[in-house]
Amino acid sequence: MNIQKVKPGIRTNLVTGFLGAGKTTCILQLLTQKPDRERWAILVNEFGETGIDGGILQDAAQSEVFIKEIAGGCICCTMGLPMQIALNQLLARSKPDRLIIELSGLGHAHDLLKLLSQPWYKELLQLKATIMLLDGRKSALERCHNAPLFHTQLESADILLINKTDLSASTDRAFVSEYLHTHADHVVDTHYCRQGMMPLEWLDKPCKLSPSPVRQLGNNGQAASGADLESPEIPECGYLQTSKYADGFYTAGWRFAGHSIFDYNTIFGLLSGMQVSRVKAIMNTDRGCVVFNMVDDCLTTQSGTKSLSESRLELIDKDYIEAAQIHDLLAAALLVNNKAHTRGQSQSSLDKFPPRN
Repeated sequence: MNIQKVKPGIRTNLVTGFLGAGKTTCILQLLTQKPDRERWAILVNEFGETGIDGGILQDAAQSEVFIKEIAGGCICCTMGLPMQIALNQLLARSKPDRLIIELSGLGHAHDLLKLLSQPWYKELLQLKATIMLLDGRKSALERCHNAPLFHTQLESADILLINKTDLSASTDRAFVSEYLHTHADHVVDTHYCRQGMMPLEWLDKPCKLSPSPVRQLGNNGQAASGADLESPEIPECGYLQTSKYADGFYTAGWRFAGHSIFDYNTIFGLLSGMQVSRVKAIMNTDRGCVVFNMVDDCLTTQSGTKSLSESRLELIDKDYIEAAQIHDLLAAALLVNNKAHTRGQSQSSLDKFPPRN
C-alpha cells in the first residue's frame, strides 16, 4: 500500500446527518450522476459493528466506483488509526478522482475534517463542501434536536439538504425553518429536497473549515499504514452477532452466511414491529435481495439487484436491545440452506441457525 503514488488534489466530500436522515439515499442519487470518465471512492462508516450501507451502495454501484466500510464508529475519532488505514487502503487501490465519506449518523464531522486537513493529507485531498441531510419533518427534528452531536453536525455543514419533503407538510416546513433560523443561521446554503436529490455540481462548492491542529497521532505525523481491515469471517454456525454501547446508544447487529434465505413476510413483520430508533438490513429472502429501512416506526423496503454474499441486520436504540430474543425470532424466519437444497434435502432452520443460549 503506497498512497504516495496516488495523484494529489482528490476532491473530497463528507456526507453527514443524524440517524435516518437519508445519507445513503443521497449518495445513491449522486452515483446515478457520476461521469463515466471519473473514478470514485466511497468510505462508509457505521456506528454499529455490522456494516449495512456499504452493501447497499455496492449493490447499486457502477463501474469505476470503489467502496470500503468501517464499522464500529472508529472513523469519528481523530486519534483512530483504523480510519487512516482504511482510507489509505481505499485511496491506494482506487486512485480516485473523488472521495465521498459517509459518516455515521452519530459521527463527529468536525473532528474528521480536522484530521483530513492535517499535513499528511493536505496535498492529497482537496476538501470540498460537507453535505448534511436533515429529515424535514417536525417529529424527526424533535427527536434529535436535544442531542449535542446534532448541533456539531450543523456547525460543520456547508450545504444543508432538508430531506423528505414528499413526506412533510407545510407546518413541518415552518417549524424547521424557524428552528434553523434560531440554531443554524450560519448555514446559508440550505435547500429542500426529496430522496436526497441534489445536483452533482454542488459537490464542488467550497468547504468553510479552518482547521486547528490535532494532537500527535503516535505515528510520527505520517499517514498510517497497516494490515487490511476486513470483517471477521462468519463461523460455521452460519451467523455472527455483535452488540455495543457508545455515545448513549445501544446497537445489536447480525451477519448471516449468504446461503441463509429468510422468509420475506416473516422478516417484514418482525422488523416493522421493532420498537427501536433505527433498523437497517440488507438480506437474502425468498423474494430476492431486499433492503429494509425503518425510521420513526415506518418500515420501507427496496429490492436489490445482486445476490448477497451475506445478509446483514443492524438495530440502534437508546434503550437496551434484547438481542437473544430477537435472535430466536430471526431463527424462526430462516427458510432453507441453499447448499442443502441443492442436494435435494429439506433442512430445519434451527439446525443451521440455533437459538443463542
